Amino acid sequence: LTPPKEQMKKLLLSHKTETSRVVESVVGSSQAIHGTALHAALQREVIGPIHHLALRGLDFGDSGNTLEPTFRALEPKYERMRSGAMPSIRGTFVEWAPKERPLVGLPSEPYVFTSLCAVSELTLESRAVVERVRPFLEGDEAFPASALPLSYEEYRTLYEDSQYAAWFVTNTLLVRPKAAVNHVAYVLNHGKEAPMTCAAVNALLEEKGWQLNSYNGAKIQADEDDEGYVFRQSSVVASPLAVRFACSTEKSIPGIFHEFVEHPMTLPFRGFSNARALFTSTATTQQQQQQQQQRQ
Repeated sequence: LTPPKEQMKKLLLSHKTETSRVVESVVGSSQAIHGTALHAALQREVIGPIHHLALRGLDFGDSGNTLEPTFRALEPKYERMRSGAMPSIRGTFVEWAPKERPLVGLPSEPYVFTSLCAVSELTLESRAVVERVRPFLEGDEAFPASALPLSYEEYRTLYEDSQYAAWFVTNTLLVRPKAAVNHVAYVLNHGKEAPMTCAAVNALLEEKGWQLNSYNGAKIQADEDDEGYVFRQSSVVASPLAVRFACSTEKSIPGIFHEFVEHPMTLPFRGFSNARALFTSTATTQQQQQQQQQRQ
């Protein structure tokens, strides 16, 4: 089921007072353009503060990457918590945490998750598309959804090779400055007498007609152990964006998605072990999700 359009509002605008100055400097005006919020589908009180933002990018090797301005904006107040290879996107990731944060519980600033797809790992055809639009990806211009400087054939070339690259190129062309927010995650179990859970939020979302991510058949991705550590995540699939390509073809493409988190409150946070599962929220078909899973 597709939720009625009147139930969907612009994403971060209503959360602007909750986002930190650091996040504002990273995200900029993209929050006014990307995605849709779930406030009409969820009661406002179930959504806590922002747990983390996730941003995608492309790595051009020796000639740099599209997230370099983001890294520079984060480095004064953030540190790299974990980083490494991410086979599912043919690239790398970095988990950023505020330098000033408690050992247990939530920091005052959100976490940030950044990832980069290596252009060198794409097909020759995909690389040619990326190189052609690279000046647009790194420029200051935001294109209207009705006039993307990309043909539908070029989009399909990217999409069939890497849904990550296809998502990044199309979504980045729509925003200024160039910081493509892939998803926003909200804390459910913070500052409430009766905290919400991923299971409860999922049930409410499905009742309202929202489609949930079901990576490996699970609607909740969990990192748990016998010592009482619990970190749970769930998400809806990406909201569709209606766009017109340069060839005048009109299609819906995946936009931003929303995630919900039960953060560990009694033990130190160990990082985003479930990240690869949530990435499939921008895959538009179960077949694509399975293809991503096979790359793990």
